[in-house]
Amino acid sequence: MCGLVGCFGRYVNYEWVHGQLAGLSHRGPDSHFAIEVSNECILGAARLAMTDKSHSGNQPFSLNDDWLVFNGEIYNYKALKELLFASHKFKSQSDTEVLGKVLQNLIELDLGILNGPFAFAFYRASSRELLLGRDDSGKKPLFFRVKHESIYFSSITSQLTSNMSAYDSAAMIQVLRLGYVLDPHSIFSDVKAISPGTLMTFQISGSTILQSQRKILEEPQSTITSRGLIPLRREILNAVERRVDGHDQVALSLSGGLDSTVLSVCLRILKKTTFAYSVVWPDSDKERYNLDSQLAAGVARANGQNFEFVPMSAAVDIPRILDKYIELMGEPNCNPSGLSMMKLYEKAKLDGHRLMLTGDGADELFYGYDRYRLINKFSKFARFSHLFNLPPFNNFRWARTFSATQLEDFNGWAYWHQTFTMDEIAELFNFSSDEIMAVDNMFKSEWSEFFSSELNKSQLMMGLDRKIWLSMESNRRLDRVSMHYSIEARSPFQDKDLRKLAYDIQLNQKIENNIGKKQLVSAFPELAQLKLLNRKMGFISPLGHWIRMNSPFIEQNLDYLATTGFTRFQFHRLGSTIDGLKSGDFLTLRKIWTLLVIARWLQKESHAGL
Repeated sequence: MCGLVGCFGRYVNYEWVHGQLAGLSHRGPDSHFAIEVSNECILGAARLAMTDKSHSGNQPFSLNDDWLVFNGEIYNYKALKELLFASHKFKSQSDTEVLGKVLQNLIELDLGILNGPFAFAFYRASSRELLLGRDDSGKKPLFFRVKHESIYFSSITSQLTSNMSAYDSAAMIQVLRLGYVLDPHSIFSDVKAISPGTLMTFQISGSTILQSQRKILEEPQSTITSRGLIPLRREILNAVERRVDGHDQVALSLSGGLDSTVLSVCLRILKKTTFAYSVVWPDSDKERYNLDSQLAAGVARANGQNFEFVPMSAAVDIPRILDKYIELMGEPNCNPSGLSMMKLYEKAKLDGHRLMLTGDGADELFYGYDRYRLINKFSKFARFSHLFNLPPFNNFRWARTFSATQLEDFNGWAYWHQTFTMDEIAELFNFSSDEIMAVDNMFKSEWSEFFSSELNKSQLMMGLDRKIWLSMESNRRLDRVSMHYSIEARSPFQDKDLRKLAYDIQLNQKIENNIGKKQLVSAFPELAQLKLLNRKMGFISPLGHWIRMNSPFIEQNLDYLATTGFTRFQFHRLGSTIDGLKSGDFLTLRKIWTLLVIARWLQKESHAGL
């Protein structure tokens, strides 16, 4: 693992790169180093040593005249080393060197051979070019900024901004609608993200920097014709084993639900010393928020693993924790579970852990969410109504839901995720109609290719969830929180080989045989003995309780939005907001929380000189 920083172009600045390393120390506390690899390129890295822990794995990494800084893990690097580079002499035991060899041979090799998350900057001396790339899961961040005929890049946005930076209106509209920013945008107008699965190449040409971009990685395709169906249980065990290889003890985020329990079972089978953690809310107004942690304790006990409850702070402390969360994210992110994750990883760090496994990605691979079942049922009804020429039913309350299940364009997907609709954004916030229309068109155009695919509606929804929500919200939040505490969070369900097998299963069995993770349950009969048939809450937070306990704080901060001209209303005039919170309407709570996060972020940036 590593935090990356550097610059490339006609005007490079070693002092800037070296000075930014201190700001990356949380992402890499083991070594900090910057080097001028040529008169047009300076690279820096702060390293969290996980694979080759010796100094030979430190970065920036030299490969003759080429240089590499790399954040991530290549889990199949040993196999690649033996298969592709057996005749090469290696100077380290690190996956960094193997990645460098692959990049030096990009014409012959495809980055699709790599299994694992990565973000890298690679300077190729022979062609005097800089390559910036990310894997398709979006697990590791990489941002850049064009300035003074040079490219500046970093793992975090704050190192690339200045007092002249302004927030990007398109990105802010995305936050209002979905709760987070979609790549390649960042919240700042002059900072861009390398999109997942993308390679960008920069070359100096006279007084300009030439840019080119190409997709280097797509989701793995079915491989059933070449290898048949490997038992799912074996593939999941392989994915876990790859992530704990070389580590004597492992931390586990254990919710008591299906996904993390499967990981607990796998760690028991692999005989790894495991320390499981689960968050509790001692002052929550509803005991149901703590049911999952009780299930988790029973799972850990059954698998002979250490277990600790991690108490969440009291609701009155939420304002302070929210500000810390916004600071470590570096952008508005409106998922309240991030605050709970902070406590989890803080505790794991205090206990000396550097590696934690999570169950992220299983729901989006094994039909885990109710929306996949609903979309499947509504899609069947659509075919039935068309076959019998039934009249339209626009007057029914569920007509809008029915329309969304048809997934005709991006709006069909967004219906299941959005906080504010585009119409509400136009009505309530001070963005121009041109800005809103541009974002709406961008949403539709950037994802249009998916809606012309031959996938059934449930598979399409699941694929979009992986490409958008999982990579750009869930993985981004997991990375920022875990790395803030210098912990590498690994998610076996996002393993490339496992994803291939899951696609094989999807293509060769009826949807009904997969909905609700039936295949996962069949692969691990131990689950039935662990009493996991209860409906779990998932990794959520008592959001309504937090808001009700901080009403003055909420009103003060959201009225701030009106004074800055961000909104067209005063918060206390929203009618059914504060007074209606007791109803427990989750969408209302989500809207209020989204506005609160934006208000706090804007105030933070105004104090920073934005």
